Amino acid sequence: MEEDTVAEPTSMHSNLYKCRGLTQEMSQQQRRMDFLKKQKERRHQITDENRKICELLLNDMCFDEETMQWDSVTPRSKRKKVVFKLMHSEWFTDIPDDLEENWLTKFAPEGLRVLLIATRGHTNCYNTKGRYYFNLKSGFPGGHIRMHDCLFWNSLSMLDSEAQFRFFWLKAKFDEMPDLAQHGHIQFILLHHFPAEKSMMQEIMSEQTIVKDQKLPYDGVVFYHKESHYFFGYTPLVGWLASYMLPEQLNIDVPPENMARKPADYENMEKYLEDLEKRKKKRHKSWRKKHNVVDEEML
Repeated sequence: MEEDTVAEPTSMHSNLYKCRGLTQEMSQQQRRMDFLKKQKERRHQITDENRKICELLLNDMCFDEETMQWDSVTPRSKRKKVVFKLMHSEWFTDIPDDLEENWLTKFAPEGLRVLLIATRGHTNCYNTKGRYYFNLKSGFPGGHIRMHDCLFWNSLSMLDSEAQFRFFWLKAKFDEMPDLAQHGHIQFILLHHFPAEKSMMQEIMSEQTIVKDQKLPYDGVVFYHKESHYFFGYTPLVGWLASYMLPEQLNIDVPPENMARKPADYENMEKYLEDLEKRKKKRHKSWRKKHNVVDEEML
């Protein structure tokens, strides 16, 4: 990860603008198989890359109190802001045949997705584009952790571990250190993972997450392939369905309050994503026109 890399993807929750697929020429299922194959072939290379990321984040950075950012340890005139990238899901358009055997789920309550970094006496939250949100006090040890997933614990990297192990490790630490859950006015709640069994998803969907006596409806469901490593960017090994899409895609009933979140003009998932793509291209075209950017093909 280069220090000046800026992540473009948006949140997987509130705005629901997701990548339909990196290419229309290859099906989502084909890309899943390709990802898994390359992941096995490049395991050592990925481990080396993750080690470099770990060294950058843990050893070669200092926190700037003025900008609330982590900078490389170099003279201020030559510093580059470090932007943290996250793993982003794709729309779960192609339900795999091995869903119940090889996939895990996490039900995501309504809210913002953040990267929480606790190290060197600071606990800071960043949005999905790596921009600073706010800081808080926490009982987490020095390291890098996220409430959906676990990336680092102290100096131990989890980036090249399979999803089911990352989830297991995070749950084990919450069980070992109960003080993590409550610190000051902040309450940390671990999102449990479950096998992607339709009967179990149906049961969980009828429940709600309760935080400090406040009910939080589920925004949607995240699907993780059990063998997926953490990937910086979009990956077909992590899928996302909004809660109101579950009846259509998986024949799972959802409460009325979840169906009420469905856009007024929603007909079906395919058309919805096509409309999103059209609006995205229209915004991109407008941006290029505003900034006088000319396509090379037109030159």
